[in-house]
Amino acid sequence: MLSKSQIQLIHIAKHQAGLTDDAYRTVLRSVGGVESSKELNQADYERVLAVLEQHGFVDAKNGAGYWQRKAEYAELFANVRLVRKIEQLAATPGQRYGTRMVLRDGKSKCLINCEQNRATKKEHNEQAF
Repeated sequence: MLSKSQIQLIHIAKHQAGLTDDAYRTVLRSVGGVESSKELNQADYERVLAVLEQHGFVDAKNGAGYWQRKAEYAELFANVRLVRKIEQLAATPGQRYGTRMVLRDGKSKCLINCEQNRATKKEHNEQAF
C-alpha cells in the first residue's frame, strides 16, 4: 500500500503531464491493473510514474527521467532473479542452491552475460543517480 505522499506525487504528476481523468484512469488500468492509485503496489507505482514522465512530468526532487531509469533498472534485476529461480528449480535433488548447475554450454554463457549486463547497468545507474 502506498503512503499518502506517494499518492500525492502521482496526482501532482497527473496534473503536470496534463492528463484528463479518463486518460489517467487508462494509465492506471493498463500499467497497474487498478482503478485507483490507492490500490497500486510499489512496483506499479514506479511504472505509473515512469509513464507519466513520458507525458511530461518532471520530478522536482529527483530530476527528469528518474522514474524511467528506476523502472528499467528494476526490470533488469527481475530478469536476473528469474534466471536464478530457474536454476534453482532445475537443480538436481540434494544440490545446494548456491552452486550453479550447468545444463548446457549456452546456458552458462547466458548467465555470465546476464550478470555482466547487470554490473554494467548498475555502474551506469550509479553515475546517473
